[in-house]
Amino acid sequence: MSPSREEHVLAVDLGGTKVSAAVVDRKGRILARATELVDTSSASAPVFQIRRMAGDLARPKRVSRAFAAAGIAVPGLVRRSGTVW
Repeated sequence: MSPSREEHVLAVDLGGTKVSAAVVDRKGRILARATELVDTSSASAPVFQIRRMAGDLARPKRVSRAFAAAGIAVPGLVRRSGTVW
């Protein structure tokens, strides 16, 4: 019996020029991954891009139930307000 998607983690690396996302299992194995150039069309575009990539990697399940957790690495310090410095 294979583990459910709820036991998998979404890992995202948002860089200055590219964003990579991967589905990782409990043993640290990468099950699926995607890399794209960062959408710089607006300040919120990378957020929507990450959400879309997560949905693509989560198929056929709904994103809200696809992962046990998610981690996102960003370039810079994150303020308490959630913005990146």
